[in-house]
Amino acid sequence: YSFYGGELNLDTLSTEHIIPKSKGGKSKQFNYVFCNADQNKERGNNPLKDFIDWEAAGQYLDQFQGVRVEGFNGDKYIADVLNSINTAIKTGK
Repeated sequence: YSFYGGELNLDTLSTEHIIPKSKGGKSKQFNYVFCNADQNKERGNNPLKDFIDWEAAGQYLDQFQGVRVEGFNGDKYIADVLNSINTAIKTGK
């Protein structure tokens, strides 16, 4: 599922910065979510609060619960992404 809602596939997959690079966001796992390319383009570097759908974001994060593979811990990813979301909302980024 996409961070902004809807299903993803390999043809539409895009990596979105929660806090845009143009606003100081890092290119690190904690600042990345997956969405489709149209959603990513639509948001641009506008504030996350103007685009986030909390239900869709929750569904997105739920799919990583308990996932553990080499180099990735889904539960830590969820916590880190939630921290980035809170920072983006608080700072208006």
